[in-house]
Amino acid sequence: MNNNTGFINLIDEKDLFKKLLWEYEFLIKNSESSFHAFNFFVTAFHLADWIYKGGTRNNENYTNFVKDNIVISLAGQIANGAKHFELKDKRYTEDKRGIKGIISDNGYVNDGYVQDAYLQNRLIIKLDNQAKSIIGESIEVIELADFIINFYNKTFKRTI
Repeated sequence: MNNNTGFINLIDEKDLFKKLLWEYEFLIKNSESSFHAFNFFVTAFHLADWIYKGGTRNNENYTNFVKDNIVISLAGQIANGAKHFELKDKRYTEDKRGIKGIISDNGYVNDGYVQDAYLQNRLIIKLDNQAKSIIGESIEVIELADFIINFYNKTFKRTI
């Protein structure tokens, strides 16, 4: 094993995709967890780096991959925004930002029809600009995670 490649048992993009699937399973079981959401989106976005072998803004294929795929762009905005304590990532111009905010919502139930088991926090991403025109006003974190997993499943079937 080359000690300069990957991270311990995470050697290539296939391994990082397996990690993303692992993070996804935790997110499904804990869809209200900001910890699991953070881990999922950081892994999802940086998987593109691994596919393009250390992708940077100077790599046109990497840049187009992120720019042309709204779910990867959103993952990047969430991952980098959360990592830098500011959701509106400055690397995205105002018209390219897709994230307006993320909220935690208990959902709606009729008055008098509440039991503890019925209340589950939902993490909801408020969208803006291109993302809003493609997806709508908002999307639950778990729904965006579903789109990302489906996107990468198709990507890996085509490229690996």
